[in-house]
Amino acid sequence: MLLRESSQAIGEGYNEASVMGGQHQHGVAAGDELVAFGEALTLGSANLVDARDRLKAQIGGAGFVQAAGIAAIFNGLVRTADSTGIPLDDNMRDATEQVRATLGINDFAGARNTLG
Repeated sequence: MLLRESSQAIGEGYNEASVMGGQHQHGVAAGDELVAFGEALTLGSANLVDARDRLKAQIGGAGFVQAAGIAAIFNGLVRTADSTGIPLDDNMRDATEQVRATLGINDFAGARNTLG
């Protein structure tokens, strides 16, 4: 939802399915590096240092700090919602139905905590 809204706000396109399953045809500047960093960070991969370095080389130190901060915020929000069992409200459930299906989000273990 946030990627869609922010992309529309600045008049740029994106491909939401590109962040799943290695289909990195996203149309986002430094998108491959952002996806690699996000995946390495989320999965705790051994290639985190390499992913971090490649992202910094593409977007610079200040951009990297912003990307890392955003990743940390999302991680914290998801962990808080999952640990407390905060469900999606009806409006958000309806608004995200298509994107959740497209990305396979409902198949993740954490979906049980938010979808009921």
